[in-house]
Amino acid sequence: MKKLLFSVISMCAAVVCSAQLLTVDSPVKVATGDLLPCKAVLSPDGTKVLVDDNVKAGLSIIDLATSEVKQVSPTGYSYEMRFTGDGNQVAFRENTMKGHLRYQSAKTVDLTTGATKELVAPTRDLNALSVEGNNVVAVEKGKLKGVKTTTMPVVSINRGALYITVNGKTTNLSPNGVQGESYLWPSVSPDGKHIVYYRAAYGCYVCDIDGKNPVRIGTIRAPQWIDNSTIIGMVDNYTGSESYLIASNLDGSLKQRLTDDSVVAMYPSVAAGRIAFTTPAGELYTINIK
Repeated sequence: MKKLLFSVISMCAAVVCSAQLLTVDSPVKVATGDLLPCKAVLSPDGTKVLVDDNVKAGLSIIDLATSEVKQVSPTGYSYEMRFTGDGNQVAFRENTMKGHLRYQSAKTVDLTTGATKELVAPTRDLNALSVEGNNVVAVEKGKLKGVKTTTMPVVSINRGALYITVNGKTTNLSPNGVQGESYLWPSVSPDGKHIVYYRAAYGCYVCDIDGKNPVRIGTIRAPQWIDNSTIIGMVDNYTGSESYLIASNLDGSLKQRLTDDSVVAMYPSVAAGRIAFTTPAGELYTINIK
């Protein structure tokens, strides 16, 4: 009886893991010149990718059609870097050290003029950097910077807790509580109805925009929204020697592995029917979504 039960559970697990959520092509390696990208972010139209360098400092943009590489900043921080909606600006955090303390500023670069602008001066309390349309939005000490209000909620992390800013007001959301918790990689769904986040030591969760109904969808790190009902992220062994991309629906009942063991796929970015990801070796790949 135990063997039969185990077989049934194994068959159900196999069905969940092989569910077809997306139709994708095989990964294609992108020429990066002498860059060794650590993380990558696709432009809104999917034609370019913003990368940081694993060895050198700085951010660069790679044209996926021509392989042209253009540096946009000699500094940058890959944890948060992104394009504005029109693709004409990039926003990023910049790290500086004062004594033994790390400070972060929020900066933008106008890709048409090359002009750099500091949105938030170096601070110990830069909670989030986001983009709403063509506006760059930062949250410092729980307050919006760059705009007075936003039409979409902005999620941020402050000392491990998950916060949300709505209409200029920031509140502690932390759907799974605060005591002993550490939240990572939060983002709001395109329709503004859900939040995906990673709960350290527990896995990836999706909750309603008000923090209610948190549902664990699996050990999916660095989650990103493909659309309002699909998440993509990575499943890694924490050492960088093994990692693959996976797609999931919002309750984790349907999952689809997107890459095989031939490539160590990490930190996906999604835009315009395309996925970009990097490897620990500093390689850049893209996958077309059919």
